[in-house]
Amino acid sequence: MVEDRRRAQRIPHPCEVRCTLLDGLAIASTRLSDLSTGGVFVESVNELPVGTLLRLEFLVGDHLVKVGGQIVQSMPQFGFGVRFTDLTPEYEAAITALVSQEADAP
Repeated sequence: MVEDRRRAQRIPHPCEVRCTLLDGLAIASTRLSDLSTGGVFVESVNELPVGTLLRLEFLVGDHLVKVGGQIVQSMPQFGFGVRFTDLTPEYEAAITALVSQEADAP
């Protein structure tokens, strides 16, 4: 049995995401598949190791979220899970509002 270590509720949130490694190298062909206040899952064929630090930019409503993250799960040829490392209160509020709205939807 696989333990679910997520602490925050997540929702499907398919959208484009710009992923950049800390050395400035952009990761091609990436999309978010889900979102929570704790992190995201990025769909990508790029294989990056657990522990890799990166910057993410994606839309949540009218907010362009710019946040640092660390890869905490890697699934070769499928994508990687990212834990946010510096989510600002403004972006956290926008994500929380979206997650609440989606969770309350019929």
